[in-house]
Parts: sequence; C-alpha cells; structure tokens
Amino acid sequence: MAIRLSVGNLKGIPYRIGMAGSAGAGHAMALHGDNASFLVSADSQPPVSPPDWTPLARPNSAATDAWAKFGTAALASGAFPLFLRPRVLSRPTHAGLAARSFVLPGDGTDHPVHGVSQLLAVPPAWPNPMPPDPYDYLSVDGGIIDNEPLEMARETLAGKLGRNPRDGKEAKRALLMIDPFVDDVSPGPAGDLAPLKVIGPLTGAWKNQCRFKPADLALAHMENVYSRFLIAPSRDGNAPGQHPCASGGLGGFLGFFHQEFRVHDYLLGRRNCQHFLRQHFSLPEANKLFDSWTAAQRQAWAIPDAKAGTHLPIVPLVGSARETQQPPAWPAGRLDAETLRAPIDRRAHAVFNAMVADLKWLPRQYVRLGWTLGGRGAVVDAAIKAIRDALEAQRL
Repeated sequence: MAIRLSVGNLKGIPYRIGMAGSAGAGHAMALHGDNASFLVSADSQPPVSPPDWTPLARPNSAATDAWAKFGTAALASGAFPLFLRPRVLSRPTHAGLAARSFVLPGDGTDHPVHGVSQLLAVPPAWPNPMPPDPYDYLSVDGGIIDNEPLEMARETLAGKLGRNPRDGKEAKRALLMIDPFVDDVSPGPAGDLAPLKVIGPLTGAWKNQCRFKPADLALAHMENVYSRFLIAPSRDGNAPGQHPCASGGLGGFLGFFHQEFRVHDYLLGRRNCQHFLRQHFSLPEANKLFDSWTAAQRQAWAIPDAKAGTHLPIVPLVGSARETQQPPAWPAGRLDAETLRAPIDRRAHAVFNAMVADLKWLPRQYVRLGWTLGGRGAVVDAAIKAIRDALEAQRL
C-alpha cells in the first residue's frame, strides 16, 4: 500500500536550466512542493520500494526508524505555518534525489522527437562539492505549495505517463478527494491600496493560485469522467456563509476549541459519506465490475439516472450500514470565547518569549516593555474577538 504525504520543503531542491552561450550560466530555480512517500508491506518483510520512498514493514511501531519517520512526516504534512511547529525530515543521501523524473509532454503525433510524452531524469543542481549527507530539510504543511495534490494521487494510481480510464464502462480505478473546505473564492481588491494593506490580498492570491489547476478544472466539467470523485460536507438548514462543519470557522481551526464541534463534524461526515456511497460513488451498470452481479442485486442497489442510465454503487451498503444516519444536532452555545482568555494569554506569552530570545539584550528589553505595557493584552483581545466573531458567523 502506498502512502504519500504532501509537504512544503522550506530548504528546497535546486535545479538549473542551462543556457547556451555562457559556460556554467543558467536560470536557477528550486522545488519546494515536496512529498514524503512510503510503501507498506502486507507482512513483516520490508517491501521493495521505489527510489526516494521509505519501506514500512508490519507491525507498525514507533520504536523503528522507518515508522518514526512516517510519524514525523505526517506531523509535517499538517504543520500549518505560524500555528503548528514545523518538522525536520531527512533523506539518507542527496544523490537519492537524482532518481526523480519529470514528464516531457508530447503532442500526440508520430513525430520522433516531440510526438510521444517521455520521462526525463533531471538531477538537482547541487553545489560543487555536493553537500554532505544526509539531506535534512525543514518541512511545513504541503498546502503552502499544493493545497490539493491531485496530480500526485493520480500519478500514484496510473504512473507518471499513464492515464486512469475515464469512460464509465471502462473505469477501473479512481481518485477520491475528501475536501472539508470547498468554499467559494472571495474576490480581491479592484482599486488601489496602501502598501501594507496589500499583504492580506497578496496572501489570498498566493493561496488561491496554489489551488488553481487548469486540467482538473476542465475534467470537473466533463460529466462522463468516472476516474475522480469528490466528497464534501453538506448540511441542511445552514444559513448563507455558514459552514456545514461546526469547526469550519477560523479557516477550520474553530474545532480546536471545543470537543463538541469535532463530535458534530464526525457524525456529519459519517452521514455525508453514507449518502455519497449510496447515490454518487457509482458506475454505469455495464462496467465489468458488476459482471458477477445477479439480477436481484442489480435491482436492489440500482441508482436511476435519467441522463446517463442506471448506475450501480462501487461500494454497496449492506447490513446496518444501510440504516440512514440522522443529522447531528448543531452544537450551539457550547463555547464562551472568554473562557479561552487565560490559555490564549499563556500561549501568546510563550510564543513571544521564543520570538525575542535571539534579540540582543537592549532591543529585547524595549520589546518586552512594549509587550508588557499593551502588546500582550492587545494580542489576546484580538484573538478572543476573532473567536467570538467566528462563533457568531457559525451561529454557535
């Protein structure tokens, strides 16, 4: 079983586009959208893994280096900048990265040079001499570069040059995206702004551009594509602007502040998943997956579709799984933002101390004075207000 985690590699992997006419000259660039990839065996023997992957043998244990590396990579993949601590990951050698290959697209003709897509191994442009091993790198949430790594999942299923069959009658593997935040995009500014006020829109533009993928956009508009599916939260009765998940406020961080918010979202996710499996995760009945189904089974699980014909579920619900999950009660009134003042104050003070620890003595004293006289209280007040506003927007 393959497990691939998207991480933001802050160190980067250097590359260079060579230019003719000047020896050693070229356009320098660095790869920061990285991944930590693992291959889990079905038994106690480590599997033969591709280059730059880590083999994991059962049983899992934090006492083994490979499984400990997997745990650290999982933490790194969710290390949201400024809020959660980044993690240091490591590869045994720098040379191992030379096995990475990149797709040179073809134009689909029979031209001997550019007709067929090819895989090219492009070695990193390490300085001379090559840095000493291992290759250690500081990592944060992979969403800073690629918030929806669909291509990495597609490549894992089909290979770099392969394709997942898209036609409903031929589909045999698919990418399933679970996305709790499928919010609409808010438009940025249309007029002039002062320099400092550009920071917010700039951050939003950076985030939205990281999410924009033309090929995925085009495929999403093709109704006959059965190689990818999306499951997202849905809840009846929500007001406009109110996220279906109780944790949806503060960009998804509201769930950290109360267990009832997380319990609600778990139960809602179970209900949404049941509906997805029952109505949407399906293929046309002519697909080979259903060749062994009896007429009675086809009738029992048929999903009528006036436009595309009868479909059958890829994962039919049986037994108690068929019992309709009821919507959970909305957890309003569970949290008073003011009760968080003391823990937020302690956390803010700890972060402040860590930030000023490297300052020289005199500047540190001035900064500490400003923090004590008003900065500390202002930061805590702002945090409480943000939580209170999020609770109000979520009708909590």
